[in-house]
Amino acid sequence: MPGRQDAFSAELENGEQSDSEEELYDTSAARWLTSALSLFDVEARPWLRGVAEAYSEWTAMVNGSGLERHDEVRQMPSEWNAAYYRLVAHCVPGLAAESIDRIALNPIRALPDEAFFDASSHFLRSLDR
Repeated sequence: MPGRQDAFSAELENGEQSDSEEELYDTSAARWLTSALSLFDVEARPWLRGVAEAYSEWTAMVNGSGLERHDEVRQMPSEWNAAYYRLVAHCVPGLAAESIDRIALNPIRALPDEAFFDASSHFLRSLDR
């Protein structure tokens, strides 16, 4: 969609970014991550843990980390959460407890209620697969 790209380029030049453009990118990233699911063999590709760690802080932030427990996140990235926490679940085997806390559990624990339930359900469902 050339028009969308041109509008996005103009926003970047002005230092602006709309919520719809941000949503477009986390949705695109989620689709890319989901399509790469067959690569989620952390034993063969240990660099995947680095991918999970690199996006841990951003994922927590967009899910409302730091907000009060009963605060609502305006637009949770559910598609991203599904893909990201599936990757994180694949990264857990072989990790020490403190690494699991750092990569997965502590960021989820820091989320407000609704985001906590969304993220933890994606993570737990992925652990069961």
